[in-house]
Amino acid sequence: MPTVKRNSFAPHEPYAYGQWVAFKLSYTGEGSLYIRNASLPWGKWYDYPDKDREVAAPNGQAVAPGSIVYVAACGQENSPSGTEGTFEIWSSTSKVAHCKHGTFGSSQLLVPYKCTRINP
Repeated sequence: MPTVKRNSFAPHEPYAYGQWVAFKLSYTGEGSLYIRNASLPWGKWYDYPDKDREVAAPNGQAVAPGSIVYVAACGQENSPSGTEGTFEIWSSTSKVAHCKHGTFGSSQLLVPYKCTRINP
């Protein structure tokens, strides 16, 4: 069941590091799900929870049954701008979710089945 953690402002972090989003993806079906079409015009992908470990876009990353995968983005350190982007979750043949995130609490996870959103 996908969950979303979002923090639109954390004053103890350097500038745009305080603007971040982390999608915790887990799956209990058969086969795997895959991250596709990840795009990040603003900010960077990071290895959750370490914002200092920048990673490549998660395109092609698999979510196997019973596993947990984090897709996380934040603003660049010491930058005045936050993060903004999208990614999709696919089965082997069809799109099952579209995820959109932006600054100031505009994160969305659009799925055709039940999901839980967590705001710290």
